[in-house]
Amino acid sequence: MGTREPASPIALFVGGLVGGFLIYAGVIFLSRPEINKGIRARKIIQGALLGGALGITGWVLRSSLGAATWNVLHAFGLTPTWELSPREWFHGNYDYGQSSRMYSLYIVWQTGVAAVAGIMLRPPSAGDRTSQTTTCTCLSLD
Repeated sequence: MGTREPASPIALFVGGLVGGFLIYAGVIFLSRPEINKGIRARKIIQGALLGGALGITGWVLRSSLGAATWNVLHAFGLTPTWELSPREWFHGNYDYGQSSRMYSLYIVWQTGVAAVAGIMLRPPSAGDRTSQTTTCTCLSLD
């Protein structure tokens, strides 16, 4: 696969999977040490699979989200001067280039992963707190 070829869905999924695993493993191990290993492993695996799915989704949205982002950045002069359009000549057709794909991937993957990490970090609800607390026998010092 050359540098001008589009990325395969498998490569995008694996990249998102590895990134999701690293992010969610860090989030779970550093912020929620009180949960047991089974729940911890399940949350990390779910987050990793979500990261893989978001990687593919971000790449697919190049023609809508990526092109719109490129146009907004271009209007503010934040794109390279040699880029005059988000579309490039590719295998006999015009296709959206790597920059619009990457803009879309950044927005979808990072926003999705951050939103789910925020959900994971929220404090337990009142129902969860009562079920997780242990009963304590207090001694009276009379």
